[in-house]
Amino acid sequence: MSDRAKTALLLAPKLAVSLGFLWWALSGSGVMDGLGQRLATLSQHPTWIAAGLVSAGLGLTLTGLRWWVFLRAQDIQETPLAAIRITLCTWLFTLVSFGALAGDAARILWMRKRHPSSIIPVTASIMIDHLAGLFGTAVVFAIFGSSFLFSQETLPPAGRTVLLSVAGYVGISITGLALMMISMRPRFRAHGAKLFPKLLAHPRVVQMAACFDSILSHWKLSLAGVALSSAMLVAYSFSFVCAVRAVGGSSPTNDVMAAIPLVDVVASFPVSVAGLGVREKTFGALMEAFSGMPADIAFSAALTGWLLNLAWGLAGSLVFLLAKPLK
Repeated sequence: MSDRAKTALLLAPKLAVSLGFLWWALSGSGVMDGLGQRLATLSQHPTWIAAGLVSAGLGLTLTGLRWWVFLRAQDIQETPLAAIRITLCTWLFTLVSFGALAGDAARILWMRKRHPSSIIPVTASIMIDHLAGLFGTAVVFAIFGSSFLFSQETLPPAGRTVLLSVAGYVGISITGLALMMISMRPRFRAHGAKLFPKLLAHPRVVQMAACFDSILSHWKLSLAGVALSSAMLVAYSFSFVCAVRAVGGSSPTNDVMAAIPLVDVVASFPVSVAGLGVREKTFGALMEAFSGMPADIAFSAALTGWLLNLAWGLAGSLVFLLAKPLK
């Protein structure tokens, strides 16, 4: 089987899921009738569009800074500006194609040229970067959305199911991460190597485990990463608040800020093409539950928010093509 056929075979199920969710979201009552009107409203709110672009750009900048923090924890020497630029230039891969996995692969390939002997630490920094995102999600949702958990009995079934499922997933993931961090401590690694020497004593496994131990051994940097992750998610979520206003929506800011972290978790699952369709349907279900947002506004706002962030991915592509290479 050719590489092109393998790629098509891998992409086909994701495309089917995205199309299925898009059809599901668009088949809601009044969505198709109001979609054109809502998107036409964008031209009437240039201030909200500009604010959304600034907020999305700030979120991307903080994403780059968060990664730089975890590169420092791996003793990889890069400037904050370089980490931000690499993040910007690979942002399009994150938002399109296979989502975060494509963006991660692009960052690893880029860093392979700059640090050819540090591929495992670079890979670990990216993985830890994503793990910090889970903590950021928990922090931001605790600030803006914890009240919905305590009143979830009053929510519609669809919204309650999404809320409890994603909140449970984040909670279980953080618990698993805590156990993993403990297991990566030298004492536990040494004990595990005695039990499974062929696996856990392998040099690459030992090196990767040491990289993950940096979460605790460089705990100040880890806390800084979580703080940056929380700030990044606030900025990213506010770009969707701007999108809601730009399409004529008026739902409370707090409700949108509570929904987006959960939507982002669901959209990041590698079951669709860059979360397309999944994002719109999940946002619609949560916003209907939280504030009764009409389906056409929810779909238009979710699509607009994604496009605001996509604009930075396109800008990053131009930087990659036209700017001088990093030294």
